[in-house]
Amino acid sequence: MPVLIGDRPLRRPPPVPREPPLLTVHHPDIPSDKAIWLDIPDEPDRRLAEDEPINLRDGMRFFSDPQPITIFIDRHRYEVTRKRMTGQEIRALPTPPVPDDRDLWLDVVDQHDRKIPADGVIRLHDGMRFFAAPGSINPGDEGLR
Repeated sequence: MPVLIGDRPLRRPPPVPREPPLLTVHHPDIPSDKAIWLDIPDEPDRRLAEDEPINLRDGMRFFSDPQPITIFIDRHRYEVTRKRMTGQEIRALPTPPVPDDRDLWLDVVDQHDRKIPADGVIRLHDGMRFFAAPGSINPGDEGLR
């Protein structure tokens, strides 16, 4: 499996980590004012330091300019550039943030919706819909007589 930069495979990894710099192995070269990010499966992606050595392995993915992803929380639109976020990070997007006494849920079409834990990492894609609901429901005794 090749190393990928964006969607393009790097056929021959550099013989020495970061030589040539990752900015120049993509054609056309990635502009020097752009950061290089390491795509980490099921975890938040990591921005690489300019002089950080990298031990390249098959299947590694890098990108330079995150594309915005549109998600919805309680029908409000939010644009994010991270492909993975924790439940807590998603809860913090609205102003004010989703309160602690409410649970965050992912609306899953034709399936049971999924409760998102604060420390759970979610792989985001365009159009995902989240909603907040009371963490506990106390129906009371109204109408039970």
